[in-house]
Amino acid sequence: DQKVRTDVRTAHTMPSAAEREAVQAQHPKGMIYIPAGPFVSGRFHMDPFANKGAEALHDVVELEGYLIDAFEHPNAMNAPPTVRVTWDMAKDTCEAEGKRLCSAQEWEKACKGPRNNIYAYGNTFDPDFCGEGLPSEYASGALKECRSDWGVFDMSGGFKEWTATSMAGDEARRMVKGGSLSSPEKGTRCAYATDESAGYNHPTIAFRCCRDVDAPPVAPPEPEPEEGDGEAEGQP
Repeated sequence: DQKVRTDVRTAHTMPSAAEREAVQAQHPKGMIYIPAGPFVSGRFHMDPFANKGAEALHDVVELEGYLIDAFEHPNAMNAPPTVRVTWDMAKDTCEAEGKRLCSAQEWEKACKGPRNNIYAYGNTFDPDFCGEGLPSEYASGALKECRSDWGVFDMSGGFKEWTATSMAGDEARRMVKGGSLSSPEKGTRCAYATDESAGYNHPTIAFRCCRDVDAPPVAPPEPEPEEGDGEAEGQP
């Protein structure tokens, strides 16, 4: 486990802070740049809570660079995440904002960070970082240490999140990643995933959006007309 982590981290070119900021400046606010490079997908040997029967052993996967929302939609600190959404609703919302749903692998890389941790915050389950599953009162970023080394919040705790990835080629079922009510030790691991019917919605399922690095700029919203603008009614 440690060797593959070290090899991948050595092989991954890390941008400078200035380079990260330059990329992020070309995209909607509140998105985190995850640079192109390898990450360790799947479970590790020394993971006591892995589901060895269902989860594939780790493999090195190369991903293109992308951006991911720092928080679950609506991607704002201290805002309640958007829940009770179907997969199509999540997909349409991201696209309306000039973004897209993240793939399961993009989500996992953002969670594991450059050190490829088991949890977003490290390799040992600790409820002090992200709580024990879904809190009764929850706001994005409320737990300041519940973030990955990339700077993405609430991935090992809180809500499950829709991804763009279908389950075993079945377009009617989509993978969800993230929080788990029943077993946080297992279900808040970055590698953990379940699947749901695309038409399903639940108060514990949210989503966040991603964006390609070379995606075109998003047009700013048109300003609302001020009261009194334009000609008065009845004037020629």
